[in-house]
Amino acid sequence: MIKKIKKNNTKDNNNNINNINENKNIFLSFYLNKLILKKGKFSKVDYLINNLYLILSKKLRKDPILIIKQAVLNVMPLFLIKNRKKVGKKKIVIMKPFFILNPFVRNLIGLKWIVEFSLKKSGVLLDNLIFEILEAFENKGSSKKKQQDLNLVVLQNKSNLRFRW
Repeated sequence: MIKKIKKNNTKDNNNNINNINENKNIFLSFYLNKLILKKGKFSKVDYLINNLYLILSKKLRKDPILIIKQAVLNVMPLFLIKNRKKVGKKKIVIMKPFFILNPFVRNLIGLKWIVEFSLKKSGVLLDNLIFEILEAFENKGSSKKKQQDLNLVVLQNKSNLRFRW
């Protein structure tokens, strides 16, 4: 009876892993649908993501979900900046950096940057998205440059930081 319980636990673990992969796929497709199409059919984004996974797995011969996850981890910011205006004799704009403590929000911002830069480029969206993901995977590209520029601005304005540096 103990052996049966152990076998059932391994089956449950495999089902959990499959559910996690499906949830990641659904999350990515939902977010891309929100960013790209705004008011579009979910099937178009599903087709785009399936082709994206296929091409990434052929190019790098790794799991495409891990490639995208690593690309987003390389690009996601640690800080954001809010502009505050002080009104008085002189109008002063203070750039106030703050930490992003929630990793979910950091992942969303990193993915948003990758998609935004792929939308800005001319050409086929799928090719631009693949190129941008590969560049982020290798710590290069325009989304990585945006992260570095943001870090430079935060270092310049670290006197306005809310938490201890």
